[in-house]
Amino acid sequence: MRLVLGFLLLAAPSAALCAEWDQTHCLASLDRAYSLFTIRSDAAIRGDFNGDGRDDWASLMDRKAPPAKAAIGVCLSGEARPLLIPSQHGLVSITMRAKGSRHSDLATDLSGVFERDAISANDESGAQSSYILRAGTFARIASRD
Repeated sequence: MRLVLGFLLLAAPSAALCAEWDQTHCLASLDRAYSLFTIRSDAAIRGDFNGDGRDDWASLMDRKAPPAKAAIGVCLSGEARPLLIPSQHGLVSITMRAKGSRHSDLATDLSGVFERDAISANDESGAQSSYILRAGTFARIASRD
């Protein structure tokens, strides 16, 4: 009996890691994990942001209390907890940039191709930034000022 119980306890976290996200579960998980933010369910996108061939989700989030800041909440397949990409500005929209799309980074004057799907966000001033998952963290690419 102890052996079976021990196996179940060890298997539970790995089952959570293998869970597939859908939009409803992602938004609910974001709401629980980051209760300081209001989730914008009308601004959710789907892509393969970690390059594993499974659906991932991202949604815009607004901070409930001042100072008014925005963030992007991300649910990656194979991850039990959603991630947060903070922003210093208010964000008005997000889109998915497909793997293989070209980009130019205005901050570094470098251009290239997205090696996996990326998250692109526009702020209230019209500036655009894309976020690509590299080495376990989202790297920012300043796309347009």
